[in-house]
Amino acid sequence: MSFKSICQWIGLLLACSLNINCSTMRSQKSGYLPLYSDLSCTQQGKNPQKIPKIFHQIWHDWGKGHPNPSALYQGWTEARLKLHPGWVEKLWRIEDSRAFIAEFYPWFLPTYDGYDKPIKRVDALRYFILDHFGGVYVDMDSEALKNMEPYIEGCNLVVGHEDSTNYVINNAFMASVPGYSLWNKIQHALVARKDLGVLKATGPIMLTELIHEYLSEEQPLFFKVYEQKYIYPIHWSVGGGKSEAAVRCVQSVELCRELYPEAFHVDFFGASWVEK
Repeated sequence: MSFKSICQWIGLLLACSLNINCSTMRSQKSGYLPLYSDLSCTQQGKNPQKIPKIFHQIWHDWGKGHPNPSALYQGWTEARLKLHPGWVEKLWRIEDSRAFIAEFYPWFLPTYDGYDKPIKRVDALRYFILDHFGGVYVDMDSEALKNMEPYIEGCNLVVGHEDSTNYVINNAFMASVPGYSLWNKIQHALVARKDLGVLKATGPIMLTELIHEYLSEEQPLFFKVYEQKYIYPIHWSVGGGKSEAAVRCVQSVELCRELYPEAFHVDFFGASWVEK
């Protein structure tokens, strides 16, 4: 990776610290129960369904004049596909994102169009994509450290805690079979929550609360929540180039694997959505 690419990445991700104290963005509420367990999906029985081998990513440039992801982001995408032979990638742009909602979920279009912040559309879109197509949603500012197939094998849904304090479940990595019942619950909750702040309207706080509600109503099999160390080993508060570990991970995937040997995925928490 070139020195210029690294500098561009750090400059983008430090925008969060320049615009807002990111520690205020997360709920300070304690009391979310940890949902992770050591039980794999294959240990829960034989699942006839399989998560489709497709990665979904969303690129909405918000009128900034960047029609394509940066070379750094594209490099992470290409590396992910090399680790996963037989998988395909779907990049969702503004136009085909809205067309998808209009065709398959027209009842949600007024909410989608009416969001006060573009990031809410990006957040909401992923829940509809996974409902309709299934597959694995990953943020643009993330990297695969291992082939994830063993970690999602036999599962209907895979998510992860972003920390080991409040046990918030992040929406930057989600894997699902199509038509999973949680998505319908979330989709309709999005309408009622549309005027809340980003994290509670469409983001990780919303996802965490809705998953807890879902689990209180259902007893789903093949449902997997991973500890922070597997999917989000870099804590969100020190992402965006604000720690030596984050910078080293961007510089070298091998260094990242050495730092986080148990992780199969890493998110860099660039927070490029702040103030969007």
